[in-house]
Amino acid sequence: MQPALSIPHHFCELDPHMTGCQLSLRALVTSRRTGCSVSFFAGGIGIGAWAASLPLLAAKLNIDKGQLGALLLCFALGAIALMVNVGRVSDRLGSSSLLSFGGSLVFGAAIITIPVVDGLLLSGALIVVAGAGFGTLDVSMNIEAAEIERASGRHLMSSFHALFSIGNIVGAFLVGVAVTYGGRLQECLGVAGLLIVSLRLPPEPSGAKQTRMQSRPLPTQTPNLRPRSTGSSECWS
Repeated sequence: MQPALSIPHHFCELDPHMTGCQLSLRALVTSRRTGCSVSFFAGGIGIGAWAASLPLLAAKLNIDKGQLGALLLCFALGAIALMVNVGRVSDRLGSSSLLSFGGSLVFGAAIITIPVVDGLLLSGALIVVAGAGFGTLDVSMNIEAAEIERASGRHLMSSFHALFSIGNIVGAFLVGVAVTYGGRLQECLGVAGLLIVSLRLPPEPSGAKQTRMQSRPLPTQTPNLRPRSTGSSECWS
């Protein structure tokens, strides 16, 4: 008679008919969803902080409302120029997560640099770069979110966009708190840019993903595994 063995509860709840490929796909979707969620949150922080810092930027450059509107147009032009091309670049590269990572780096670095420069023209040029970085991040993370949603078979897009909205609130709130305690434009956009860059981890190479999945032990390879019945401490027959 074989002794009764106790195994972790999440093993007992696995579908015994699930294949190793399905388990690997589920692990991949979960990993990509976490990274994509961070991208939406970080992008929201950047946009929220940028919008809340516009009065500080106008005061630093000593510009009127018309000139401030021109700077906002620079951001929009940079974003649109990349948004209409990121889809094709993503198809060629085959990696939306890599573009998302690059866009977050450019967006965050530009946000950090804007308070350091002086002059309307140089500030406008950096704002174009910031808009281009955000446009790349925005489109690529939405492409990745759509891929994750299709792979999981669940409606996930609303949760990603909710994280972006939460990031907007967090970014604007951080700037408001900083200004309340005497924070300058350097501190407000500097902290936001650092958060954008630090939150988005570099994407894992596809080869490393495949190697890690192949080396992971699959609980479905164990024979005679069945769901745990209520009140029973045995999962083996």
